[in-house]
Amino acid sequence: MHLRSENDSFDNVCMCPPSYYGHLCQYQNQRISLTLHVSSVDRHATYAIIIMLVDDDNEQQEINAYDQFVYITKESCSTKFSRYLLFPTRPKDLSKNYSIRIDAFEKNRITYVGSWHFPITFLFLPVNRLAISLILSNRIIQTSSNCLITCNNGTCIKYLNKEKYICRCHSQWTGIQCNIPINRQMCSQDSFYLGLVNNESICVCPLHKFGSQCMFTSAYPTNICQNNGQYIPADVTTPDSSYTCVCPDQFFGINCQYAKVKLDVSLIDMHIPSYIAAYFFTLSNKSDPMQTIILRKLTLFQDTTTFHISVPFHMAIIQSRNKYYLAVLQQSLYTNISTVIRPSQECIPAEQLLNSTVMKMVQYRRIIFFHILCHTHADLMCFIDPAYLCLCTNDHHANCMEFKRDRNFQCSLIKNCANGAQCVQDHPVCPSTRICICPACFFGDECQFYAKALGSTLDEILGYELKRNTILSKQPITVIVSATITMIIFLTGIINCILSIIVFARQTSQKVGCGIYLFTASITSLAIMILFTLKFWLLFLSYQSILEQRGLQNILLLNCRVVEP
Repeated sequence: MHLRSENDSFDNVCMCPPSYYGHLCQYQNQRISLTLHVSSVDRHATYAIIIMLVDDDNEQQEINAYDQFVYITKESCSTKFSRYLLFPTRPKDLSKNYSIRIDAFEKNRITYVGSWHFPITFLFLPVNRLAISLILSNRIIQTSSNCLITCNNGTCIKYLNKEKYICRCHSQWTGIQCNIPINRQMCSQDSFYLGLVNNESICVCPLHKFGSQCMFTSAYPTNICQNNGQYIPADVTTPDSSYTCVCPDQFFGINCQYAKVKLDVSLIDMHIPSYIAAYFFTLSNKSDPMQTIILRKLTLFQDTTTFHISVPFHMAIIQSRNKYYLAVLQQSLYTNISTVIRPSQECIPAEQLLNSTVMKMVQYRRIIFFHILCHTHADLMCFIDPAYLCLCTNDHHANCMEFKRDRNFQCSLIKNCANGAQCVQDHPVCPSTRICICPACFFGDECQFYAKALGSTLDEILGYELKRNTILSKQPITVIVSATITMIIFLTGIINCILSIIVFARQTSQKVGCGIYLFTASITSLAIMILFTLKFWLLFLSYQSILEQRGLQNILLLNCRVVEP
């Protein structure tokens, strides 16, 4: 750029990016270059990711440099972020014990998600490069009981990627043991203070605030995100970024303005599996078929499920227990459909139709026998080969497309399920659905609940129906009806029990053993009525994020100690 001097002359000056220095920007700064990939179990969540260069030998756990950005799971699950941090001195001090610490917070309520620690090795190199993959879970980070350090004004937690512990300090405290007070307000009241760099505070802002101290509020038009979409402001740390609308599963579009096509599938005369997979095909004469896969979990006694898809499709195949069924074949693309699946709609495996000699042939030689199958089997709708899916036309010709029959849905990145449950997902990198297939006697979204040997618990019956972070009026009809019936039973029962206690508490009623029995039964019925109602609302509140982590832990503890016994 041209710089005007005091004598009105112009000099050419190079304005260097942070990675370079020198009068011509010819020298590289010593720095740490990170390539970061982030994935999350909750695809609707938004996170603040804070990357810090820390001196591990410093008593105050000094932060020398940091970078912060916003991660939106639904928009950036396949994105690789490139970030760099500069060392505090030039040249860098080789006697220091530098490391990278990464903290993650859920933005809606500034909920702590976890921390990761990565040492900086080969410090003599001019540029230290790290490739890091983080997996964000929605599980509550528990305080470690094996901590070897004393946290005076904080909680001891373990890094998620190694057996190393750290004190996570409360507000207004810092240091390795959280014993150094901070005497001034560094961030806004509704944000979280994380540390200090060069007398500048590191503040984790709520979703609709920004600024170095989270003092500014994002302004946006009313109802810019339609159909209950969540508005995410533009990330001020990222150039050319724009706002984002995180849409409910039933809608899509920049502003969630479009409704997805709905497909209702009912299983008739079939054994109900743990989950089913739907393959949606969009066909074109100009390109190969486009395929979309969606998984759905089936709960106890459930034989109907709904798929929502934003891509127009001509054909839908349902997979259940390694069998494939033709569900939809249509020309009009934007129509909601309700269909049933019966055993007669199965796409027969080619092994049952062709002899072993043909099946051992290479793929391109095997195809010539497919037309024969459609000619010789007049009632054959479709059949499936290890490499192809074929439909029989009205003229009894085979219309085939490439299809991977033995597909692996196993979760590859994270053990998202508890108690040895099997985890499946519909996409290896950016899944829209993760499902835990529970072993016997376990249930729940993550198979985290244990069912007793006899009978069914309220968690088992309603746990699958409850939606997380959703008010009662927007819950499924089964939950609303259950809440209504519970309150009716509670109100009528408590009135009846109180009146019974008043009657049978009289001396005249207790002159015979029957009166004493009825008096005791009335007290027992009152206690059962209260515990049942308490159990229902504790279960409902455990699915809501209106509570802080400590409040949720207290509810679960109350349910375990008081209600469950």
